[in-house]
Amino acid sequence: MKEVLRHIFQQKRAYAKLPLFEWLRDERLDPRDRLAFYPCMAHFILSFGDLNKFVLREEPAADVYQEMVNAHTREDDHHWHWYLEDFAKLGFDELAPPTDWMNFLWGEETEQNRRLMAGLTGLIKGTTGVERLVIIEAIEETGNVLFGAMLAPAEVLERRLGQQLRYCGSFHFNLESGHTMGADHAELARIKLSPAQNARCRALADEVFALFEAWTHELLRYAKAHAPRAEAPAGSGTFRKAARVAPADEAADFDVPRLREAKKRAGLTRPPGRGARAPAKVRRRPSLAVGALASERVPTLLLGARRSEGCGHRKRPHDLRRARLQAAGRGRVRGSAGGVNRRNAKGTLRPKPYSASPQHHGAELLSPALLP
Repeated sequence: MKEVLRHIFQQKRAYAKLPLFEWLRDERLDPRDRLAFYPCMAHFILSFGDLNKFVLREEPAADVYQEMVNAHTREDDHHWHWYLEDFAKLGFDELAPPTDWMNFLWGEETEQNRRLMAGLTGLIKGTTGVERLVIIEAIEETGNVLFGAMLAPAEVLERRLGQQLRYCGSFHFNLESGHTMGADHAELARIKLSPAQNARCRALADEVFALFEAWTHELLRYAKAHAPRAEAPAGSGTFRKAARVAPADEAADFDVPRLREAKKRAGLTRPPGRGARAPAKVRRRPSLAVGALASERVPTLLLGARRSEGCGHRKRPHDLRRARLQAAGRGRVRGSAGGVNRRNAKGTLRPKPYSASPQHHGAELLSPALLP
């Protein structure tokens, strides 16, 4: 098994050089941009708990190795709660209504998320306890690279938000590193394998890395397509995007005349009289998945992919007014601590220099004794 672990380490070194992790380590990008892929991995992250509960775990265990597998699954089957916690803290709840989310999570833009889960499920089926330990080790190493690369932008955003990001930040990274190092590796290294078992385990590890590599390419495509293109107004430390308007022929500035015209197109103009409500009938348009293009949209303040106005959802006049205020740097933004987080009295918050230490990019997790 020691040779198999060395092989996994070599695969991990190559995996850590993939474009997604270069994107995450690029200090020229705002931390929001570097984590712009966060909503894209929702399907896999939320399904990973079930992979541990219903695919990897077998009770009663057939041998001591399956018992080790079962113990590990109990450590990993609940981390998706932290993902959702950070999802809300980062403000991604504002992206789209539930129907658009379902279109997105089961659409073409997130196909590799579903392929990854199906691929891992098929790979695990029919494996022995020892082979499942190898698959788990390979998965853990891919996770260590990802969480290590996410750590630096997450730390900057924690300071901006004034909240701990338990999934993206050091809490999760340290927990994952803690139960994959030291005694676990030493115990795995003592397992004796025949030449045939050794070749089989190497092949399983290679397949895991191949599945995750395709997944990283999908996350990067999403990040580049949906990373914020504008900074928040000066004096605001909130994690949010500036307002966008889809039609290319409209001016870039968010002004009142354009807002009125957009409301008119959407059928949201108010009848005469102060305080009157929006008309009961609103023109409906077909639902669109998150990030899809539309010919007409009401300017909307979002935190990620663009949201269509045409999902059968009636936008009230005061919602539009709130979007206008937020675009001007005023008003509360959901997901921020205490509304708008203002910069401290010492001036602009600046990210600390990015560390090139192994803990940040996750390239040296295996025990030194196991290195080639």
